Amino acid sequence: MSMHEQTPPADTDALEQRLRRHLTATYGPPPAPDDVWQCLAGRLADPDLDGHVSAPSDSSAHLIDTNADLTHPHLRQTRALAFSTPAALPALAAVLLIAVLAAVILGPLRPHGDAAPVPTSTAGPRVEIPLPTYAPGQYQVHILQPDEVVPGVSFIDMRVFPSGEGWAVGQMRTGSSSYESAIYHLKDGRWLPADDVFPNVSLSALSMLSPTEGWAAGVLLSTPTSAERPVVLHYSGGHWTLVTPPPGAGSITNLAMVSPMEGWATLYSPNNGLELLVGPKTTLFHFQNGTWTVFDTGGLQLTALAMVSPSEGWAAGFHGVIAHYQSGRWTRWPTSTPGDFPGITMISPTDGWMSGTIPSPDSGATPDRSFTLHYDGRDWRPFTMPALPSLPPGRPNVPASGSSLNSAVTSFSMLSSTEGWAAGDNQGAASAIYHYTGGAWHLENVAVNQSLETIAMVSPDEGWALGAERIIAVGNEAAVILHYAHGVWSIYKP
Repeated sequence: MSMHEQTPPADTDALEQRLRRHLTATYGPPPAPDDVWQCLAGRLADPDLDGHVSAPSDSSAHLIDTNADLTHPHLRQTRALAFSTPAALPALAAVLLIAVLAAVILGPLRPHGDAAPVPTSTAGPRVEIPLPTYAPGQYQVHILQPDEVVPGVSFIDMRVFPSGEGWAVGQMRTGSSSYESAIYHLKDGRWLPADDVFPNVSLSALSMLSPTEGWAAGVLLSTPTSAERPVVLHYSGGHWTLVTPPPGAGSITNLAMVSPMEGWATLYSPNNGLELLVGPKTTLFHFQNGTWTVFDTGGLQLTALAMVSPSEGWAAGFHGVIAHYQSGRWTRWPTSTPGDFPGITMISPTDGWMSGTIPSPDSGATPDRSFTLHYDGRDWRPFTMPALPSLPPGRPNVPASGSSLNSAVTSFSMLSSTEGWAAGDNQGAASAIYHYTGGAWHLENVAVNQSLETIAMVSPDEGWALGAERIIAVGNEAAVILHYAHGVWSIYKP
């Protein structure tokens, strides 16, 4: 018997019969071997086979999936012999039939040794509207339509992971003066509200250790019989649950967890009606082994946190204060910020960004301005952001002045020390998105008529930016979700 006349062993025949039975039960009788061969040769148009196989070529490496039960060495040998001579066509037809059946059952065929393609959780949303771009000197703001926003929601904070899974938190209006928590989950490219909802809760901070464990914090809103109290939620086991918050009154404005058993939070509290005279009161809390305790900051009023590791972090707050955490202590940094309400993002112990607001010197007669600082491993230094174009007056949400302001940055998302993104607003009336490349920030030429509160990049080719709120009518807020994919910003339609 020649090598081309070898007969497959019994276990191969059994495999073929098992695959035949499976396909017959699922799809009806399988095609005959001759039909398979004609299909592969391009002489038979069979819609049931289309997409599973391709015409034969000089290389047969792609024709048989060698995973699972198809790893028998004889099948690989038969595949190699099949194209050596026309005399082997009957054996080839049988082998190709097995390949077709395996493709139907196991998925599209691929070369031996290649990893099976894994669907990512960042598959494109079903409906997106690419934002129109504007040229320099021709600034345009896209006016959001009711079907382009999430009704009633204000997004405040967001986290996404390289897998594409993520979370966003904020608040949802439920009545003329009532709210509930807004918790949205990003999975498989879709933003969907979580099943867990907490009445009378507004969330303003999010700290996720992984897609399956994290914390959110904010405030239990005041009622006629109770003052505002801090709220902390823990996500574990697929659900968000209320856990013990720091003691006191007020709202948690920043949350930074470094492990399941340790983290930090800043509490913003009323100051007995003296806020206009002496400013609000803030308290720094340290979470260890299930308990929140006040951490002495020596009187520093801290509002923003960014931990590099459990043993190092940065904070900033009112009156220009910057604090550094090392060796178990928070100490004031020699450099001050030029304003208040900063946000901080740390890339590494030697690289970080900070932004905030410079209050108007004339009690609001002129607009507040903003500032940006960069930490280069030695000090926090001012960094110039691109000037924003003037907003055309008379458009929705646009003040009549139409004056140009410096960048108002609310959130950073750095991919590395050399690339990152930032988001914010233009006069509080339109979005502003910036891209950091080549050692400088560049303004993206897209805008919508809503401020952006948070931005998070999945990769250099994908990211998300979420809006705080846009009042369509009195008592009817709505938030935008913007999606960046392969160089284009689009509106994600909920």
